[in-house]
Amino acid sequence: VNVTFNNFSDVLDMGSVDLNKVGITPSASIKKIDGVAGIKRFNATGGNVTMSYSINEYGSVIPGNVYIYKCEDFDIKTSICDNNDWTQLSTTRSSFDAINEKYHFTASSSGFSAYVLAEYTPSGYVSDSEETTTSGGGGGGGGGGFKDGIGEELFNETIAKYFSKKEPVSLDITEITRDIFVGENVRGGFKIGNDHNETLTYKVLTSGDISTFMSFEDTSFTIEPSEKADLVYNVVVPETAKPGTFTGDILLRTDNFEKKIPVSLRIDEVKEQKLTLEVVPQSRILIPGRSLFIDVNLYNPAGHDLNMTLLVELYDALTQSVVYNVTENFILDDYYTEGVEFELSKDLRVDKNYVLRAVAEYNVAHQKFDVRSFVNVEVQYPFVLREFEIFGYNVRVWKMLLGMLLTTVLVLCGFVFHSYLEKKKRYHTTVESSQLERPGENSLFVGNLAESHMRTFVGMDKLTTHTIIAGSTGGGKSISAQVIAEEVLEKGRGVIVFDPTAQWSGFLRKLEDEALLRAYSNFDISKSRARSFKGNVHVIKDARQKIDIVKYMKPGEIHVFATNQLDPSDMDMFVASTVSQIFHANLEEARTLKTLVVYDEVHRLLPKFGGSGEGFLQIERACREFRKWGVGIMLISQVLSDFVGQIKANINTEIQVRTKDEGDLERIKMKYGDDFVRGIIKADIGTGLMANAAYNRGRPYFVTFRPIYHSVSRLDDDELEKYSVYNERVEDLEFQMNYLEKNGIDIFDYKLELNLALKKLMVGGFNMVKIYLEGLEPRIKQAFEKNNLEIPKREVELIDEKLIQKSIDAAKKAREKHLKEEKNKKDKDKDDDSEEAVEKEEENTDNDENNSIKDESEENSTTSDDNVTEVKEDNNSIKEPLEDDSDNGEKSPRIKNEEINNKESSKEIKEEKTGSKNSKSGSDDVIKKLKNTVIEVSELLDKIEKTNGSMRLERSRLKVISKDINLCEHGLGDVNKISQKLNKFLEDVQSEYR
Repeated sequence: VNVTFNNFSDVLDMGSVDLNKVGITPSASIKKIDGVAGIKRFNATGGNVTMSYSINEYGSVIPGNVYIYKCEDFDIKTSICDNNDWTQLSTTRSSFDAINEKYHFTASSSGFSAYVLAEYTPSGYVSDSEETTTSGGGGGGGGGGFKDGIGEELFNETIAKYFSKKEPVSLDITEITRDIFVGENVRGGFKIGNDHNETLTYKVLTSGDISTFMSFEDTSFTIEPSEKADLVYNVVVPETAKPGTFTGDILLRTDNFEKKIPVSLRIDEVKEQKLTLEVVPQSRILIPGRSLFIDVNLYNPAGHDLNMTLLVELYDALTQSVVYNVTENFILDDYYTEGVEFELSKDLRVDKNYVLRAVAEYNVAHQKFDVRSFVNVEVQYPFVLREFEIFGYNVRVWKMLLGMLLTTVLVLCGFVFHSYLEKKKRYHTTVESSQLERPGENSLFVGNLAESHMRTFVGMDKLTTHTIIAGSTGGGKSISAQVIAEEVLEKGRGVIVFDPTAQWSGFLRKLEDEALLRAYSNFDISKSRARSFKGNVHVIKDARQKIDIVKYMKPGEIHVFATNQLDPSDMDMFVASTVSQIFHANLEEARTLKTLVVYDEVHRLLPKFGGSGEGFLQIERACREFRKWGVGIMLISQVLSDFVGQIKANINTEIQVRTKDEGDLERIKMKYGDDFVRGIIKADIGTGLMANAAYNRGRPYFVTFRPIYHSVSRLDDDELEKYSVYNERVEDLEFQMNYLEKNGIDIFDYKLELNLALKKLMVGGFNMVKIYLEGLEPRIKQAFEKNNLEIPKREVELIDEKLIQKSIDAAKKAREKHLKEEKNKKDKDKDDDSEEAVEKEEENTDNDENNSIKDESEENSTTSDDNVTEVKEDNNSIKEPLEDDSDNGEKSPRIKNEEINNKESSKEIKEEKTGSKNSKSGSDDVIKKLKNTVIEVSELLDKIEKTNGSMRLERSRLKVISKDINLCEHGLGDVNKISQKLNKFLEDVQSEYR
């Protein structure tokens, strides 16, 4: 209670009021809290009375109902107010004192006698758990309150209760329990945190029995808000202390708060502890040269913390020496286990007199105690560890036995394991590493041989004979092509890409895909190899747009012509246009690769995908002619079987990645076999079947292509648009500068600055390009104005459609000429093959026939040779793509049949004369039917070739069957097997080319 007066002339004597004698009416509504009284012997003109209460003592009191009551006539000795005349004063309440957790109330008074602080509950008052409805009355007044209906007093009370529950201190312990021996000293501590919003000073005290033993290094300390401090204590137990358990509390005290921490000290007398020590070796038979593993277990039933020193040693009782030992120091609470290892020497003496012992020492109040344990062990050599001298070397028995067993097992399991590996392999193919490309200056590292870590290469100059990559979407054909393109760029050659998806624009950015970067290690590639490539992206907006191809054939640069804005129907014209422009570029002849030209998604030119086929005529022409200029063509398609024969015939490198196209799978099956079909179907992404006649003796093999170095994602549309805009601005400036140069104006500085801008554009530095161009454009404009010249407007130059059509017509004529040349060449080869077949048949016949029937054998051989020649003519004629049947000069199938029948009739007559008719009459009809079937199949292949191109593989198979039929005429073959073989071949052809 605080009492202040403005004026007083005497000392104020004060005392407390006995609340039991205070009678404030109505008594049923009054809850008395505190009171104060004073002697009336002073003069004062007025003052204030302030009274307070703590919410910890009066938590249920409602602050809004608390008032100060005054008694004018109060007897301080009897603590009685005259007539119980207690008057309620006008009382004001200050805000809640959160630090002291109190409410303060103040009233003004003109005199002094006695005052009581009490809660008055008016009639009709509703508690805070009920709703209160107040009808409005007249008068002004106001009140306030909260929108949700909670009164201000109730809100303040809730806040006060919240702060009363929150402690301003946090500890990392809840209690302290220690076991100590008499005469022992122990030091410990814990952390104290200040959770209050102001700096607090703590006093540290102890209470209870622990005060005798426990002391603190600091008994008072200050902690800033949200900070922590360490409280360190010492427990000193004198030697005169009696054993027992002593309890008490550590008191953390502030001005308004006190925290108790329970403490329990168990003091025990000094005596030897009942410890149990156990030493357990892994084996009691020790073998020289091996490791001895020992488990040491130590038990402490009493649970006192003990500082232990453990000694484990192997003792030789015969020589009374320690062979091995190890020492460990630790604190034992109730259980301890440790594994010990001794590396035994190979020279360890074989004997039974060894002891493995352990000694654990500990101190209790400066007194030493120990506990021991030991085990007898024996050092010996088992029979299998004994040594015998073989060829001057000491070999243990177990090694000899194991060697024999392993040899037997390996021999028996070798074949099984080999079969297992072959069955497990995804790709079954034979690869001769000596027949593959060797690493060198002109070798391109493309990846590893599938299912191996053997690096594989492609000769860069082999790309001049062109490449085709086919496979389904997501099979990895683009990755395979981009790997080859990257290697070409790193060798300092140029790459030009015609890309209908803008996917190749990723070459201009560095790879950041973590999955691909992690795959670098599979190919022994450092992640630092990831890089971008110097180049540019040109957006093609018109299929007839003229492209200065020579301008973009720059070493080490890639230029991507994005055709994604062209209509699919214009793709044929665009491809024809680009090929035509390369033909008219007047390139120099070269024997090595200078530029790689890539056509992506080229299958779109096929009629089944909406193309007209004219683009393919130009590509076919390019595949025949571009090699002499050092220009390699790379075609990327979803299918391969639909390509016309002349394109496939002029492409030496084929890469087939995973596909589900039935035509491609059937082509692979017919050409290479079922194992390759299974490999293609199960191939991983990025693994493809590579075939080139120069590698692996012409046999295909699977290659897992390495990850790319550039970004796997294409540039976004905004970046492509920037390339388009800046390229147009650069081309406009080039056009204007050329105009100035024609008018005799020096443009050297302009060219230099424009080249700098172009270099920045090729590395994606758009900001620098913008700065260069914005500085260059006004200067060129000033040059025009200074020389009174009008700035010319550049227009995109288009190629006349008539010129493109003329180029297409030229391609058609070139194709016809090429077909005729191939036809003449094959006719010549056909005659040579016939002569070789005749000579071979004569040799076989001479070796097999007896001298007695030599004349007959020669006659039959002559007839057979005629048949062989006729069959070979038929087979070779199928290899040619027939453009005009009237120019063939070959006999019709009916005439061929008549000639063969006549020869067969002549043959039968001759056989009758020699007496051989009975032996051959049963097979003549079958052989005749087989020959007729061969003629029919040959005619079928003629028809198929007109639409599908050369069928060299099918011709070769048919030629072999024809030779087998001719040999059967001399009894050198099984007619039934040959008949089955021919029928199977006919079914395969019919099923593939329906």
